Amino acid sequence: MIAALAALALAAPSTAATLAGLYETQQMETAAALELQPNGHFRYALEYGAVSERGDGDWTFDGRFVHLTSDPMPPALHALELGNARFEDERLALEGGDLLLERYETIFRFRRIEP
Repeated sequence: MIAALAALALAAPSTAATLAGLYETQQMETAAALELQPNGHFRYALEYGAVSERGDGDWTFDGRFVHLTSDPMPPALHALELGNARFEDERLALEGGDLLLERYETIFRFRRIEP
């Protein structure tokens, strides 16, 4: 009985509340982080080759995909020459607890590092 309950808990579907946390990539020559906050806001940063971008905005979860929609970047950050990561309902697939973002002909795997 206890083993059956444990198996059900492990197989339980993710919800927006369970997805909130800090994620980062472990890919070669890439530094990236994605923070999904419990209040539905996100922060994102990526360093990949010559690409350096930042973004923040709102996120939702539809039971299958995390959706990111970014806010416009403030002019003060443009002066720092940071790239504006524009997301308009960008879908990140959920695979084994990781979030997959397809960008620049690459799939970035974000693994949760803290809740």
